[in-house]
Amino acid sequence: MKVNTIHESVMTREVMEYLNPKSGETYIDATFGGGGHTRLILDATSPKGKVIAIDRDPKVSLNAKEFK
Repeated sequence: MKVNTIHESVMTREVMEYLNPKSGETYIDATFGGGGHTRLILDATSPKGKVIAIDRDPKVSLNAKEFK
């Protein structure tokens, strides 16, 4: 069950431009929240990219289950 967050990913174009993610690389999203940036990074690095997602709010771990 997904947890609704009030967080909306911002500056997604800038983040992706700066990171320039590559397939097979590993990234850290230290503000996972709803997973918006994580999803973009995973899409850009598929099929072998990885994201280590961290968030202080334990409830958002339910959102991470959708990313398996």
